[in-house]
Amino acid sequence: GNAVRLVRTRHENAATLQVEIDLTFHERIYQAADHSRMRAIWNSIRTQTQLLIGLTSKTHAMSDQPMKLHQSILDALRGRDLETAEEILHEHIVDGQQRALRSLKLIRASRVEQEQVEIEEEKDDFLADQF
Repeated sequence: GNAVRLVRTRHENAATLQVEIDLTFHERIYQAADHSRMRAIWNSIRTQTQLLIGLTSKTHAMSDQPMKLHQSILDALRGRDLETAEEILHEHIVDGQQRALRSLKLIRASRVEQEQVEIEEEKDDFLADQF
């Protein structure tokens, strides 16, 4: 009913906001680096990154892990601790990759399950028509 739609809308709005915050963090890091090659690389992967962040926000409960890693990266950069920043950045990339893979597996499993339901429904309809 209406309550379910309201909760779903709030979740979707929160997920959209999380994607926007995540992308803004990445954009600002590349802008602050003021490195034309890094910016060019970011511009070439921005759309894919946005899709993957959006995908993981839809298939996983809202997690604060990416935001915690963002804050840790910022703290390390502000403290000029590049070694720590690099380590945390690597952790962030691996975390993102793992989230994306889990999301893709969930979507695939959901599609397979839906196809099985549709096949069962078609079988039931066929049998009902026969008898």
